[in-house]
Amino acid sequence: MTTELDLDLTGMTCASCANRVEKKLNRLDGVDATVNFALHRARVAYDPDQADVDDLVDAVRSAGYDAAPAPSPDHGAGAHEMPEHDAADEHSMAAHDHGPTDDAGVTALRNRLLICAALATPVVAIAMVPALQFRNWQWLLLTLASPVAIWGAWPFHRAAWNAARHGTTSMDTLVSVGVLAAYTYSVVARTSFLGVPRTSPPQSAEITPIGTPGKWQAITAAATGANQAVKVTFAVPPSRGKVQSTVAILVNGSAVDTFSASAAGEATQSRTISVPSNGVDYSIQMRVCNEADNCSESNTVSANAYGPIPAPGISLSKDGPTTFQVHVSGDGNGRKINLHVWTDSGRTWDVSTTASNSWDLGQYGVSFSQGDQAHVTVSDTAGRGVPGQANSNGQTADPPPPPPPPTVTVWKGTAGTINNATGSCTSAACAQVGVRLANFGASVSCTFSGSNVGAFWTKSLPANQNGDTGVYFGFLGRTVTVTCGGHTGSVVW
Repeated sequence: MTTELDLDLTGMTCASCANRVEKKLNRLDGVDATVNFALHRARVAYDPDQADVDDLVDAVRSAGYDAAPAPSPDHGAGAHEMPEHDAADEHSMAAHDHGPTDDAGVTALRNRLLICAALATPVVAIAMVPALQFRNWQWLLLTLASPVAIWGAWPFHRAAWNAARHGTTSMDTLVSVGVLAAYTYSVVARTSFLGVPRTSPPQSAEITPIGTPGKWQAITAAATGANQAVKVTFAVPPSRGKVQSTVAILVNGSAVDTFSASAAGEATQSRTISVPSNGVDYSIQMRVCNEADNCSESNTVSANAYGPIPAPGISLSKDGPTTFQVHVSGDGNGRKINLHVWTDSGRTWDVSTTASNSWDLGQYGVSFSQGDQAHVTVSDTAGRGVPGQANSNGQTADPPPPPPPPTVTVWKGTAGTINNATGSCTSAACAQVGVRLANFGASVSCTFSGSNVGAFWTKSLPANQNGDTGVYFGFLGRTVTVTCGGHTGSVVW
């Protein structure tokens, strides 16, 4: 004869739990069981000769749950003989009220839910609303969440443990492991991370949406007058981020100066940067980036650095006995300068330059023994201080060369005869004595001599004498000598 028994089941939390209990019961010899998860009850038909109530309860417990015979409608024993029954009777019995025990369980679960909801509500609110956060708010959330994760989820933990003891898992295992993993990670992350303890709680931080930094106001850049220095004037726009923004000054596209600025932006200010060289036009731009690497760039301006004006150089060379040349050097150091050059002898030149340069100004001539000196002054187009006047070395031209010595040149001049009061020359060899004087500064007295007759005539000749003298000689083969101021000339007649 088959006996039927209703078992009240406890510890089941999911349909898979009911299936597991049902399988455990049906593995017993002579047992046919059906488990209703909604009622937490098993209807068991068993052969008393092959199994008893204790065997049924032990089977349920081996699945990780608990069971007890359900009271009969007349509050008698739960086991009874039912050789026959119909479906209507079974459903009627399965649907009966579970009485005060079930009501108490529902009340306990409801109370547990209400308490956990009261603890979890501020946790969710503070975590999701930055305005509710305060210093070390995370510790309060840990305090409120701990009872929920441990006491509130205790039925799941207990069911998961029971299942684990019997080598099985269930939905309780999934819930329990999920709750404990999240809770344990939060505790560890709050107190230490990767073995590095936190000596103090981290500061709270609002979650601020991060966008593109604001638009720049126009920047300006100008040389400072110091070597390779440019002053950039700007106002940093808001970064639209949470932390300080990163600002860079770019020269020809490369960052030469990087600094931090308030995320709210900063008022107009200036910074001085260095550029590679004076006198070169550089493109200058600024860029601000927030922590999300969203950036905004300013307008581009051009700047040309310049520095102080070095002293010019000047020298005077002597390129010939009476030839001088001026040599000048100057450096605008990045900005145009004008150089005015002059000499004591009255020559002037004007040159200009931006960079370092030198000039060899035109050669010029001076008189013998004349001295000269050159000078230079600088004027600036940028209002810089200019060096004072620079003076060259002095030069003196050579003295005039000594005059060439006077010379007397004699030749046989125009033939002819003479016979008068001054003398006579009637031979066929009679001719005038020709004389050329050179390098005599004035008229000179000249004496005419013949090798056979001695001095035969004295006459004053002009300094530029060049031709017949009116003095005749007529002895062939004889030498005629003319002496003027100690200088002589002769010819063989």
